[in-house]
Amino acid sequence: MPRQVDALARRQEIAEIAAELLAAGGRTAVSVRSIAAHAGVSKAVVTHYFESMEELLEATYEIRRAKTRARVQQALADDPSDVLALAEAILPINDEQRMDWAVYIG
Repeated sequence: MPRQVDALARRQEIAEIAAELLAAGGRTAVSVRSIAAHAGVSKAVVTHYFESMEELLEATYEIRRAKTRARVQQALADDPSDVLALAEAILPINDEQRMDWAVYIG
């Protein structure tokens, strides 16, 4: 019996690996081969979940944007007048947020 795989979770996992590669080495570091190698899967697995590199990069961008949006919404929910907290939710002040910015710029 084939193993059940959560397609959405697998797409997110692959997109996160793309984000890490993008943050570490820029756009030229992101390829189906490099993503597959970092994920420990074949290139066929990557191409199964994403038809093109453009689709993969768009998914990567959307996932990182959603994380930023969640931080902003949390900061606004905590105290809508706290401009510093809002800035801290957006600016690249830690590894995760630096990765967000690398994806946005890359």
